[in-house]
Amino acid sequence: MTDPDSGAAVAEAYRSAGRFEEAITQARQVLATAPQHRAALTTLGWAAAAAERPRIAEDAARRLLAGGAPGVSPLLLLGFSLAGQKRTVEAVTAVNAAIAQEPGNAGAHRTRSLILCDADPRDALTSANIAVHLEPDAAQSHLAAARALLAMNNTRDARRALERTLELDPTDATATHLMAVVDGAQWRMRDGLRGLLRVGALDPQRAAGIAHTVRWMTRRAAIAAIALLALCTLLVLTAGTRPTPESAPSGAVSDTVTVGGRIGAGMAVLGVLAVLAWLILATPGPARRVLLRAVLTDVASVAFLVVIALWLACLVTAALVGSVAPLGIALGIVIVAGFVRLAAAAAGSARRR
Repeated sequence: MTDPDSGAAVAEAYRSAGRFEEAITQARQVLATAPQHRAALTTLGWAAAAAERPRIAEDAARRLLAGGAPGVSPLLLLGFSLAGQKRTVEAVTAVNAAIAQEPGNAGAHRTRSLILCDADPRDALTSANIAVHLEPDAAQSHLAAARALLAMNNTRDARRALERTLELDPTDATATHLMAVVDGAQWRMRDGLRGLLRVGALDPQRAAGIAHTVRWMTRRAAIAAIALLALCTLLVLTAGTRPTPESAPSGAVSDTVTVGGRIGAGMAVLGVLAVLAWLILATPGPARRVLLRAVLTDVASVAFLVVIALWLACLVTAALVGSVAPLGIALGIVIVAGFVRLAAAAAGSARRR
């Protein structure tokens, strides 16, 4: 049988290669014969934390601390594991103990920032800035600052922090993913899609996260698009219709589309189609496939596409027939869609709070 030190080295090799489940299995085999082997416990804990198995990580951290393991690593591991179980106060207490032992440990300040990012982003930013000050050339310190800034909805400064992160480590998949999120928040949808394509190349295991971000970007764009559709319809209604000559007196509701109104409706339709075509053609092929797959598997995104199709059909009908009724239907569709989209966004925000 392999001696414990060699077995622990194999487990650490698995962990370093990102094969976390194999690292956990190997470390447990070592611990079955040497229950307090520090290297095996350390590898087990960090591999479990990376595999999102916080209870295993917590047990490893507490065994390390009970065995008198030196340094701050066991305390940081304990903080990570407690944070993974949403026990934020206990997690911060553990990391604060690590910082008290080593105030100049940038990793400890980064860990504190990550733990506090959702609960108290301002405090998280303070810890991240300390880490940046201690290690200005560490990509992970700038990434921690970017996370905190995003939690505060400060996309401008988050972009700067992410740019610095990617200068220091161009292959960081997390930073690339977050930059795509910032692009989406700043309406740079095409850049965001290109960024997500790079994320897929850097880390194929992020497929679910990429699809989620694409759907978020699509839903965000839906609000602006619905407002634009409503504006186009209102312009045609107000400037391109007239009362039917046989209808009620002056001031009655218009129900005939003028030649200018027909032209306006046609131009609005062509404009929307041109924008859609540009978005499709300007997006690289692989990113286009990611976009289509994510959109077509999301009910809200499919509903938005249906709204656009119905709006186009109504304006085409109004342009060809000259009746104002399809314009009213089109306006009603986009107004209802807008209210539904805003209500869904408000409900999502309430759930996050």
